[in-house]
Amino acid sequence: MSENITKDAELTPRQIKKEVKRLFKDGLKIYKLGDLEESIKLFDDALELDPSNYEILNQKGVLLDKMDDTEEAIKIYDKAIEIEPEQTKAYYNKGLLLKELKKYDEALEIFDKVTEIDIMHLSSHFEKGLIHDELGHLEEAIKYYETIVEVKPRANLVRYYLNKALEKKAETTNVWKSKLQTE
Repeated sequence: MSENITKDAELTPRQIKKEVKRLFKDGLKIYKLGDLEESIKLFDDALELDPSNYEILNQKGVLLDKMDDTEEAIKIYDKAIEIEPEQTKAYYNKGLLLKELKKYDEALEIFDKVTEIDIMHLSSHFEKGLIHDELGHLEEAIKYYETIVEVKPRANLVRYYLNKALEKKAETTNVWKSKLQTE
């Protein structure tokens, strides 16, 4: 527990809210300085006072992921999702983690949930495109990339991946045409 508050202290709801906010801010500062373990301790102190704080749970999941504690990160994301099922951050971060672990089907389900909540969550559309691209599902990848470019025409990174997918599709088509002609 933080040095300013003891476990035995009787705090008003306002004091609890203020202390949780302070611990979270301090945890973020420490995180930016690179001390992930100390940051997690501060988040845990805050969660002891407010165990259902979505933002802190989500951020703790991010830190656990950075510390390669992926199993615990997923549990924390799931807890955040249970608390705020209509918020997208924890879903999205869980999806990124599952993608990183190459659990593509699970990641796609999570990104689908994000876009079900927020159809304009372009980062989730992009991640779905990247996964389909990685799996060789070029038509699907192109569909997701084009969705983003329609909404955000200056999305240069997405345009780059879209062009690469279109090139791969053209190469694949040309290979098949060539094979059919030689047979």
